[in-house]
Amino acid sequence: MIQIRNLTKVYGSYPNQIVALDQVSLDIAKGEIFGIIGLSGAGKSTLIRCINMLERPDQGEITIGGKEITALSRRKLRQERRKIGMIFQHFNLLSSRTVADNIAFPLEVAGVPKTEIVKRTQDLLGLVGLTDKTDMYPSQLSGGQKQRVGIARALANNPEVLLCDEATSALDPQTTKTILALLQDINKRLGLTIVLITHEMDVVKEICDSVAVISDGKIVETGSVVEIFAHPQTETARQFIQGVIQIDLPTEIRNSGLVLTTPSERAVIARLSFIGESAGEPIVSSMVRLFNVDVNILAGNIDHIKGVPFGTLVVELRALNGGLDEALQYLEDQGIEIEVLKDESRSA
Repeated sequence: MIQIRNLTKVYGSYPNQIVALDQVSLDIAKGEIFGIIGLSGAGKSTLIRCINMLERPDQGEITIGGKEITALSRRKLRQERRKIGMIFQHFNLLSSRTVADNIAFPLEVAGVPKTEIVKRTQDLLGLVGLTDKTDMYPSQLSGGQKQRVGIARALANNPEVLLCDEATSALDPQTTKTILALLQDINKRLGLTIVLITHEMDVVKEICDSVAVISDGKIVETGSVVEIFAHPQTETARQFIQGVIQIDLPTEIRNSGLVLTTPSERAVIARLSFIGESAGEPIVSSMVRLFNVDVNILAGNIDHIKGVPFGTLVVELRALNGGLDEALQYLEDQGIEIEVLKDESRSA
């Protein structure tokens, strides 16, 4: 649906220029929810503003639905832009207009007949769950309701692509969940391609099919969300993922040593990370039986991403005479990622 090739955007002039986007290339499939994640200043907002040509790139091509929009005249670009809806972090509603009038505004600009505007507006109010808020003004709405109005307005012209610029960053966690659920529902009902930029990996985990990681204006990693969580290839991706699934070692355990009382005993504290099929298998209990390992679970959590389970356990493992090496190798062979946090042994 969307192909981006070698996109470059530079602000300012040499020697004070800032390269906001540096040879960015992406492919976004029709009907998917595609996340673009990065820290503040990474180039996310510039990229999404280039996709709808609110910012014109200095180099590169953007093709949407088979049309290269970077090559269009201003008049044709205005026509094509109607196929691209956009919702914003701070809603951008017109305070002097009611909910219905805010939604109707892009239809009025497009010259749609009044009777069609009324019907379309009512349909959209129903879609976003605001039928009872028709005549209210933005100042009378909660943040989540304002964003629902913003979503309805973005859908007014039946776009093929919906761009979301940090659409949940100004919302509390519970409201964020309801807005993400609404976006998922719209994606399924309408077959919309949704491009969502965020600095929150929780948002990506919740609804995205694929994700691109952007850092210093460059795309450093792309893939399905499950692939990125299971096997991050860059430090940037690992940092984002750790913020979602990593469990810190409790302070009292981190600051104390492991007490060894038996000759040839070895003890480790390890973080075990798992995703997919391994999360549903009794791998730890199998390891205990096979290698005579004592296990003490110190902390843990399990979550799901696109229906695939993933999680982390922090465990203390103890064994004699090299059994722990075999046990750890067994876990690795089963697809468990292991980070040894503490390792102590006592020779006979």
